[in-house]
Parts: sequence; structure tokens; C-alpha cells
Amino acid sequence: MTEEPVDHEVPPSQCPRCFAYLDRAGETDSKVRAPGPGDISICLHCGAILMFDDDMKLVYAPDEKITIEAYALSLLYYKPIVRVWVDGDGKVH
Repeated sequence: MTEEPVDHEVPPSQCPRCFAYLDRAGETDSKVRAPGPGDISICLHCGAILMFDDDMKLVYAPDEKITIEAYALSLLYYKPIVRVWVDGDGKVH
């Protein structure tokens, strides 16, 4: 019998890469516990590798905290962020 995925409510935060509103975190291992400060998370909107800071806000994870498993999982969700703007003369940049 397979176990149902477990997700946890976390304090609302925005992804620093794509600015998506994030308020849930899922389990990736057999330990069923809510995430805590220093835990790694992946933005399912853009694939950014994030970490919960001491206030449980999402920030970019420092390189030394990124595992190969987190990197591989982030590739499943990675989406390029393209920003286009028009300046005062009407040209697209």
C-alpha cells in the first residue's frame, strides 16, 4: 500500500525568483514532519531551490546547502523567467 503525500501549511511567503505565493510544503522523505528553519524547498512554479530562514520565509538556498537530490528535483520544475518591459520610447527590451 502506498502512502498518500503529506503537505504542511507554512507561513505565506513569495518565491524570490518568480514571486509566486507559497503557503504549503510537501514531504520528500519518509519522515512526516513540518519543515523548519534551514530546510530546503523547491518552488513548484519555477524550480528555484529555496531554504526556510529563521522566520520561515523562503530565501535562495546557499550553495553549500544544495544537495544533488534538490538540484535534480529542481530541474523537473525549472522554468525560465522572461521579463519584458517597454521604455518611454515604446521599444521592447
